[in-house]
Amino acid sequence: MAIEELDGMNGAVYSIRSIQSSKKITIAYTGKDPVTGELKTQDNTVEGPLMVFITTTQVDIDGETASRFVFISIDESEEMTKKILAKQRQSQTMEGMINKLKAAEIIKKHKDANKLLKSLHVFNPYADLLTFTSKSLRARRDHTKYLNLILAIAYLFQHQRKTRTMDYGGKTIEYISVTLGDIEKANRIANYVLGRSLDELSPSSRKLLMLVQEMIVNACKDKGASAKEYRFNRRQIREYSGWSDFQI
Repeated sequence: MAIEELDGMNGAVYSIRSIQSSKKITIAYTGKDPVTGELKTQDNTVEGPLMVFITTTQVDIDGETASRFVFISIDESEEMTKKILAKQRQSQTMEGMINKLKAAEIIKKHKDANKLLKSLHVFNPYADLLTFTSKSLRARRDHTKYLNLILAIAYLFQHQRKTRTMDYGGKTIEYISVTLGDIEKANRIANYVLGRSLDELSPSSRKLLMLVQEMIVNACKDKGASAKEYRFNRRQIREYSGWSDFQI
């Protein structure tokens, strides 16, 4: 499910959170019995799991909602803006037109590759050796995200792994094992994504704080003053960072 703006799911926040946690949601509603015509309470159950993708410009997001998601922020630096503008100009050229055609081919190839993945179990023989921060309650959910990230990476590499089988309950179960390489890949992603999720500040707020600190250090060096004595206003922050008043 893709939701362009967080505000677009305001009326469905509880339902989405429930199906993410419980893997299903049951809603009771009143409807007519098709046989008797009488009104009666009926249950409608929607099975999960559900993948939800949301975009938003909001800095503060409800904690219960935020803890169920992985956050990826955009790069708001001037360098990235220059790259985007260059890419926009390049898209109008012959090379850009060819790249658009290539993009469609690449997307099709990715979709075809996804169809090759088959349903099987993944287990992590190194799970007991892993560590994760336990300083906040949110770690209880983020730890699960980290473990599932490892399993997802291993699952994507299933055709590069030896598939093993085991008999359980009269059924043959296929499975693959997590490798140290999978954990290494997951750690690189987790350091970037989950590290930001555990931060009390949003990525943009953290970036602004670093810019303000940098501005203060440079100004104090020029004036020979201490950071405690230095005073500044929003205008100085805008001029130094290049950010708009709205961003600040």
